[in-house]
This record gives sequence, structure tokens and C-alpha cells, in this order.
Amino acid sequence: GGAAGAGGMAEDQQGCPPDFWVHHLEHWQGLHADQALGVVFSAACDYSEVTLEVALRFKGGEDLLGGIRILLREAVAALLNAGHGLRFGMNSAEITLRVVVAITHLDRREIFALGAQLAAMNRCTCPLG
Repeated sequence: GGAAGAGGMAEDQQGCPPDFWVHHLEHWQGLHADQALGVVFSAACDYSEVTLEVALRFKGGEDLLGGIRILLREAVAALLNAGHGLRFGMNSAEITLRVVVAITHLDRREIFALGAQLAAMNRCTCPLG
């Protein structure tokens, strides 16, 4: 895969947004709604105890913590998309690594950029709903 390049998205790319996953727990594969973020992302900082389902409902903000909330919301959806076997463009290991690295660096620009990239990928064509 990965033919679309780092910034571009393939025309047939698939992804379902966080809101879809909140309301369709029956489609979850490999992850569970009550799992803690800290189990999935080793660097979930202040949000380690928050469940994946709660993270999918996170609202963002302009500050660093707001950016981290956006990133975690989109990252959980991205993991669900990748884990479902959709044509997502990133695999679960890549998503996890990039999120952990971004949060570890605490670089606001990096966190917002990755959050925006995952958000765009999560809002392609959702073939499940």
C-alpha cells in the first residue's frame, strides 16, 4: 500500500469518522470501547485512564492539550478503520507509533498536523454505515 504518498490520499481510500465508531460498537475489531488509552498508546499522558469510547467523543481546543485531545480522538478512529481492514492508507502499528512520537515530543505543530491528517483520512468513504 502507501502509493498515495505521505500527504495525498488515494481516491478509493476508506475511513469512518469518530462519531460513526461511537455509535457502532458492533463494528469494532481488535479493540474494546472500555480499553484505556494508556494501554493502546503508551504516551497518552494525562489521558491514560480514559477509555477509547470516551476519547472518540473528545472535543479539541487551540492549546496543546486541545490538540492532544483531537489527535487521540482521530487516532482511535484511525486504529478502528485500519483494524477493520478498510483501505485506510496506514496500518495500526504506524498510527500508534506516529501518535506516541507526536505526544512524546509535545510539539503543538506536530500534534495538530498529525491530528488533521488522521481526521482527513477518517472522513473518506465509510463503507460500513
